[in-house]
Amino acid sequence: MPLPEQFASLAQRLNNWGRWGEDDERGTLNFIDKSAVTRGYDSVRHWKSIGLFWQKSQSSEPWLPGKWIMPSLLSMTNVGTAVADPTSPCSISTDEITISAGSTSHFLSLSATSHAGRMYNGFDGTSVSQLGAGRLSATLIGPLLTRALFLDPARAAGVDSLAPGQKLTKGDLEAAVALAGTKPMPGDAVLIRTGAAVGADRVKPATGPGQLIHRLYSDDLEYGGSPGLSLDAAEWLHASQAAVVCLDTHSVDALPLDSPPLFLPVRLLLAVDLGMTIGLCFNLEEIGKTCAERGQYTGLFSCTPFAVAGSVTAPASAYVVV
Repeated sequence: MPLPEQFASLAQRLNNWGRWGEDDERGTLNFIDKSAVTRGYDSVRHWKSIGLFWQKSQSSEPWLPGKWIMPSLLSMTNVGTAVADPTSPCSISTDEITISAGSTSHFLSLSATSHAGRMYNGFDGTSVSQLGAGRLSATLIGPLLTRALFLDPARAAGVDSLAPGQKLTKGDLEAAVALAGTKPMPGDAVLIRTGAAVGADRVKPATGPGQLIHRLYSDDLEYGGSPGLSLDAAEWLHASQAAVVCLDTHSVDALPLDSPPLFLPVRLLLAVDLGMTIGLCFNLEEIGKTCAERGQYTGLFSCTPFAVAGSVTAPASAYVVV
């Protein structure tokens, strides 16, 4: 299905295909160079490490109630197994962990999104199959080390959390930049706090895929609407030469979505045309409080995503050192 003319024009203008070569599979991560890493180190003032991930327990539901997805499971194996000699007092335990990557803090690889059979840089969408991604897989994301730029449009607007369905504009991001007192630089990991975790109790749990689809388009925000980015916010990220964008929401697009045929337009623009890695479900509450208290909105971003060969998403245990 062809894209609306306005979106197609924007996608063509911001398109990064071929910018780093016809075989490039890292997209905007190429903005991370020695200067970007040095800026990250130079921004550290207090040497406090802040985790950006959510702690999950074996029995916990997904952190955002409106999100319908399998929770992570932990299976203990070889509990208390004797080592070598059955009479030995020494023993070992191991475990097996089943993770639904989307149920925790995670990155979307550039193979996780396609349109009209094409992914970033023109790669064939059919290279992703039940066997995994043949191109643009999540193993190409990390490790990541660069400057973090923390933006808090919720705090800049004087609220704890933005409303479900609210689209962050270029103006909202610029207001957050003014609050931060620092400008974006090429290669930044841009962290955008909407306060979605604070506002999670506004929504009812979706009990299955039917309600999940209902949540994507329904105006009934009880079923999981969330704030997200607008297309001109994506254009702002492009102009800023951001390497990666991370949000505390489960969708980079605001939910509910506008009417079809434009499905997840911001995700399409960022992933397919810009080649930008997207982080979702990040825990940005502690870093938000720390930045507000200390008046410092930059730091050193560090993350080695947990990705297996062919995966299209990767759980992310990211940190910022401030």
